[in-house]
Formats: sequence, structure tokens, C-alpha cells
Amino acid sequence: MNKIQLLYNAIQAGKSLQNPEIWKKRQALWTAFATILSLIPAFTDLPLTQDQIDIISTFLAGAVGVFNIYLTFATSEKVGL
Repeated sequence: MNKIQLLYNAIQAGKSLQNPEIWKKRQALWTAFATILSLIPAFTDLPLTQDQIDIISTFLAGAVGVFNIYLTFATSEKVGL
């Protein structure tokens, strides 16, 4: 439960993190992971059409992109929301 409280405090707008370097590295790692994940359907033998693959990849990239932008602004005291 304590970790949930810490996460909630970390993403509040305009607050600064105690160790922003670790947060930003993990944020970049998750963005890279989501990008790779969005490419998996294109390189597997799943019974999907190209349109379905495009929709899945676009949705994953868009969702992660929006969340990443929010985290970038919300976790920086200098930028803030």
C-alpha cells in the first residue's frame, strides 16, 4: 500500500521527485518496452490482418505516448502541469 501512495505522490502535478534520474531512466525503459511490444504482432504468425496489426500498434504507441508525456510534465518541478 505504501508503494501506491508513493506512486500517487510522484505523479502529482508540479511536485519534484527525490531522485528524478532513476524515474526518467525507468520511464525511458518502459517507453522502449512498449515500442517493442507494439511491433510484435507485425513479426509473428498471429491470425491478424494488416489493418488489425496497424490498429494494435497505433493504439499501444499512442497510449504509451500520451502517458509518457503526462509523466514527463507531472514529475518535473520546473515544467509541471
